[in-house]
Amino acid sequence: MNPFIYGEEVVGENFCNRVEEIKEILVEVESFQNMLIYSPRRYGKTSLIKEVFKRLKRKNFLTVYIDLYPVISENDFVRISLKSISPVIGGTGGNIIKRLKEYFKQLSSSLFLTFSEDGTPSIGVNLSKAELLPAVDDLFNGLYAYVKTRNKPAVVVFDEFQQLGELENNRIEKILRSIIQKHRQMAYIFMGSKKHLIYDMFNNPERPFYKSTRHFPLQTIEKPVFARFIKQKFVKSGIQLEKGIPEAIVDMAESHPYYTQMLSHVVWQLTWDNRTASPKHVRTGISKILDREEAAFNNLWDNLTLKQRRLLMAICLKGEEEKIYSVEFIDGHNLGSGSTVQRGIKSLITKGIIDKEGEKIIINDIFLKRWLRTRMNP
Repeated sequence: MNPFIYGEEVVGENFCNRVEEIKEILVEVESFQNMLIYSPRRYGKTSLIKEVFKRLKRKNFLTVYIDLYPVISENDFVRISLKSISPVIGGTGGNIIKRLKEYFKQLSSSLFLTFSEDGTPSIGVNLSKAELLPAVDDLFNGLYAYVKTRNKPAVVVFDEFQQLGELENNRIEKILRSIIQKHRQMAYIFMGSKKHLIYDMFNNPERPFYKSTRHFPLQTIEKPVFARFIKQKFVKSGIQLEKGIPEAIVDMAESHPYYTQMLSHVVWQLTWDNRTASPKHVRTGISKILDREEAAFNNLWDNLTLKQRRLLMAICLKGEEEKIYSVEFIDGHNLGSGSTVQRGIKSLITKGIIDKEGEKIIINDIFLKRWLRTRMNP
């Protein structure tokens, strides 16, 4: 079996390091310090927090994980939060409704029980528009009442929290902020992958969560650590490595957790027959990934305007190192004016294609960048 896993949560021996990050998060949670953890998508935030949960459960913490990625309405937020909170309070047995009603006074008459195909019970709720905000209050204060009753510490994680920032208004943000600041025996962790949205939610003075948490930007995994992890995985599965192969894989994928695992996965497949990985296998692995992603990259490219394409190519070729608003950069790449570049940068950030790290612009998809350089650069 291929030992390199990507595109899903990884745990145990498939989880690479993050030792220092886990330690730091544990210290903050055990002090009931609320945190904002953010990074581009596919950095392994969810896998990281699940590793943190494993350690917290051993310390008798109650843990609640709420994935907000599907949220497109206030009703979705209530429904998804209830689904995540209800097993913590009510368990999974047949009397779950009765147990939940002890803590959810406003919601009690609206709860109903459903069953999946395998017979697992799940909680649903019917609410009118006027009942949505009181339901948020009832949910999280009910959870807090349960935590106090059990006399246990607790942590709640909101994954993809920036989804709330895309709703029509910030009513849920306001009520959550007012609730959370009163909870003394619980830590809240907010995670996000759309930096421009999540950053605004916690740094804009007009937003409810302004300056309310400790910021924790998640970085790439250190290259020596990642290379050692890759080498161990190859060797353990019976494949030998020519000198420098793990480092080459990490360099080619720029130590990005998702793309490093992806490239390692493909190289492992290529070397399974002769059981020795060489530089040729790394080059072939990159070509295979670019071939596989060609349709998606072409679709992305086709949906950009001419100005956006020109700007993206300029960033890809030079802009990650240069000052993109300089006259030399703008004129050298025929980008028009500074205001045109500013609008283009904003649109590419909104599309999730690029991001900003201080003054530096980065292209989020490592292999999109390589595809642009090798296949779209005349």
